[in-house]
Amino acid sequence: MTIYISTACPAPSPSLSVWLAVVMSLLSVAAFIYYIHHVAQSIRAVVILTRIGKEARASLEQMYPEGLGEDTEEAHTQRPQGHPSLVIPSAGNSGVLVAVDEQQLLTCAQEARITLALVPMMGDFVPHGSPLFEVWGDGACLNAKHLQEALQIAPERTIHQDTAFGFRQLVDIAERALSPGINDPTTAVQAIDQLHDLLRRMVRQRFPAPARRDETGALRMICPRPSWDSYVRLALDEVRQYGEGSIQVTRRLRSLLEDLLQVAPAFRREELERQLALLEARSAIRRGEQPPDTLGRVRGPAAGAPRRSAEGSPRPSTH
Repeated sequence: MTIYISTACPAPSPSLSVWLAVVMSLLSVAAFIYYIHHVAQSIRAVVILTRIGKEARASLEQMYPEGLGEDTEEAHTQRPQGHPSLVIPSAGNSGVLVAVDEQQLLTCAQEARITLALVPMMGDFVPHGSPLFEVWGDGACLNAKHLQEALQIAPERTIHQDTAFGFRQLVDIAERALSPGINDPTTAVQAIDQLHDLLRRMVRQRFPAPARRDETGALRMICPRPSWDSYVRLALDEVRQYGEGSIQVTRRLRSLLEDLLQVAPAFRREELERQLALLEARSAIRRGEQPPDTLGRVRGPAAGAPRRSAEGSPRPSTH
């Protein structure tokens, strides 16, 4: 009788593979739920507004690092008298001015012993062939290529050196929220909250002068910058206009202005008082009342005169 002995191993148990598959499936479901939750949270208005406000604050700290101090006369420096001896046009692709290497421009102006003025402001659109620099003095030794290399032109604005772009984004969100199709004053108020924080930080900062001089005191470079008044008008003018029918928005704007007036130094109060007078005038008109000489005061001495906004383009005062 023949006896056969089987040497085959028993079939492995599938329990380990099954449990591993179950665990991986649960982890995949958990990751998917977290992803959906994260996406849903990241597109909330308050999250977007907070992110824009954080980026604008970082830009503000970089571009306006000095503490409280009265703006010097250099902040109102005008271009030299007479027509420029040379105008250097943009030779590259059209786009938005997003970065300026001021030190390189100053070095070029010092080496050529000329006065150099940058025509566009940060955030301005620069068409091909438009004036980029104005030169006073003998520009024969000036290297136009080095000048253009000191500028960065991009398809769209960035917030890195353009603090006003952060204001612009917040104002745009507030305007969309106040449009008749959306009618969401709460989101507009959240945007005003971020604008309030930015203005409160900026109200006690000293703005860098647009003019740069060499060791001898000779004017070598002018780089246009938005003023405090320009930032205030950018932050409030359009929001006040779009939200004049909203009690919630009007109340929040009044609170913003009254708070800023409490902490603003004397040389920063004029535009804030003008904005508050405008707000009160519009409120009185909506109530059918006659504002007592308010409109005459808010127009001020520069009524109707074109002013350059924080975004760079000339714009009239808002009445």
